[in-house]
Amino acid sequence: MFTKEKTNICKGVGILLLLFHHMFRLQSYLTDHNVKFYLLPEQQVPKIAVSARVCVWIFVFLSAYGLMYKFIHLPDEKKKVFIARQWFSLMKPFWLVFLIFSMIYCLIGNSLVDLYQGNILMFVLDGLGWADFFHTPLLAGVFWYMCLAQIIILLIPVTHTVLNSLSNYGLFSMSFIVIILLQLFPNSISSIYGGDYLNYLLVFLLGCLFACHDTMNKLSSIKMSGFQRSIVCIALLLTTLLLRFFRFKLIGVDQWRICGAVDSLSAVAICLLFGVFLSVPYLSKGLAFLGSYSGIMFLIHSMIGHWFPEIVYISRIGMVNYFAWIVVSLTLSVLIVFLKKWIRYDWLLDRLYNRISKTTGEFTKKVNEALGSQS
Repeated sequence: MFTKEKTNICKGVGILLLLFHHMFRLQSYLTDHNVKFYLLPEQQVPKIAVSARVCVWIFVFLSAYGLMYKFIHLPDEKKKVFIARQWFSLMKPFWLVFLIFSMIYCLIGNSLVDLYQGNILMFVLDGLGWADFFHTPLLAGVFWYMCLAQIIILLIPVTHTVLNSLSNYGLFSMSFIVIILLQLFPNSISSIYGGDYLNYLLVFLLGCLFACHDTMNKLSSIKMSGFQRSIVCIALLLTTLLLRFFRFKLIGVDQWRICGAVDSLSAVAICLLFGVFLSVPYLSKGLAFLGSYSGIMFLIHSMIGHWFPEIVYISRIGMVNYFAWIVVSLTLSVLIVFLKKWIRYDWLLDRLYNRISKTTGEFTKKVNEALGSQS
C-alpha cells in the first residue's frame, strides 16, 4: 500500500534534489567558494543541478494526492470544514519557523522594518504565506511555496467536482485543458522564485486523478517477482533521466510551454519508482526519515545557506558541503520539532482553533436562526 512512510520516502528524494539544485545550480556558487568535484565532471555539475529542479513538482504531486485522497474518504459533514482544517494544519509549522527565523534575522544584525519597508501589512502577508502572490518582500525566497500550497488546498473540493464530471474523458481531456490554459494565460500567477504557477497545474491534476482512482495503492498491490520489479525500476529510472535531459534541452526554447508537463511526468515517474516499486530497506528507511522532516527542511535550508554559509561551505569538496547542508538542515528541523513538542505548540494552537471554530459556529447558528424567524 502507498502508506505515509512511502510518501515520506518520495519526500526524502524531493528534499535531496532540492538541496542539490539550490547549492550547485549556478557556476558562481562553485567559483565563489572554490568548490571542487572529484567524482563528477565539474563543468556538468550546474547542468545536473538545474535538471534536479523537479523537487517542487514532486511535493505538489504528493500534496495533491494526499489531500484529494483524504477529501474523498471524509464524511460529507467533515468535507464542509476540509479547507479550514487543512489550511490550519499547513500553516502551524510555518508560523513557528517564521517566528524563529524572524528573530534570528534581527539577531544577526538585520532589520525587519527595512525588509518590509516599514509596512506592517507586508509583514502580515509574509507571515500568512501570501507575499509571493502580492509580490511583497519575503523573509526567505522559499516561502513562495506556502502561497502555492494554500492554493492547492483551496482547489481540492472544486477539482474533485470537475474530475467527477470529466470521468468519462480522463487524462486526455485534462491534458488538453491544461495545454489550452498555458497558451491562453502566459502570465498567470508568476513568481520570481517558483515561476508561473500554471506550470504546476498538470502535476496537481495528476495527483488528484491518481487519488480518485486509487492508482498508487492499486500499483502497490500488484504481485511481482524480483526480476520483474527490477525491470520496472530500471524503466522508470531511464524514463526519468530521459525526461530530465529533454527538459534541460528545452530551456530557452519552450515556445509551447511544455516544460511543466515534462517536469510533471518526471515527478510522477520518481514517485512511482521510490514510492511503489523500489524496495531497498536501508535506503527506504533513510529516505523516509529524511522525508518526515522535509517540510521544515524545505522552509529553513535556504536561510541556513545564505545567512550562515560558514557552516555549510566547510570544505573545498562539493559533496562534503552538500552533505553538511543536509545534516545541518535536518538537525535544526529535528530541534524545531522537539521545541514544538516541548512548548506544546500544536496543542495550544489546536485549542485556539477549536475555540474559534466553536464561537464561529455558534454565531453562525444564531444568525441563521434570526434570519429564519424573520422570514
